[in-house]
Amino acid sequence: MNGDREDQKHRKHFYLWRQKLKINGKGSKFVHPITDPAKIEEIRAMLRKKKSRRDLALFECGLSWGLRGGDLLALDVGDVRGIEAGQSFSVTEKKTRKERRITINNHIRKLLDEFLSERPDASDDTPLFSGQRGRMSTSWLCRLITGWCRAVGLNELNYGSHSLRKSAGYHRRLAGFSLPVLCQWYGHSSEALTLKYLGIQPQEIAKLYEYEF
Repeated sequence: MNGDREDQKHRKHFYLWRQKLKINGKGSKFVHPITDPAKIEEIRAMLRKKKSRRDLALFECGLSWGLRGGDLLALDVGDVRGIEAGQSFSVTEKKTRKERRITINNHIRKLLDEFLSERPDASDDTPLFSGQRGRMSTSWLCRLITGWCRAVGLNELNYGSHSLRKSAGYHRRLAGFSLPVLCQWYGHSSEALTLKYLGIQPQEIAKLYEYEF
């Protein structure tokens, strides 16, 4: 019953979110990454407090793997079962039809083990991320992400199903990973596209004016 009430609440907020987009003339909006590390930690703490292993695993896998929402939700239990930390599995991206290798780190392996321990009877073809109605949809993912962002004081109009994918690259770029590497990681056709996708270029240009000889 608590799950149903939570889903109804997310649906209500998502409906209001869509209505705001229509009012503001932003039917197709630019989705932002979660740029503040403190907000990411707040969301983590919130999901741990709620003891939602599914949502915590979804959040962390989205940040770790940088997959499009649809590709993340297309994963089955069998894709990650038995894959040890440091090993990888293959994903065929729906949009590009390209194969991508995803490596599982120690942190993600631990979270997946905890999450899957709640589903000992799940078969390999069971959706990894699902609810009472079956496999999670991208609109459902969008409702979750906007709800998490709203709960930690962020403007939900700026976020959506791509926010985890964008956050994954945004923070790697600030951590020092090169633009060419991120471009290849995302499968983008150019580095300029990656800069635009992450919304970093205006910030980096602004820093040029802060440089002192």
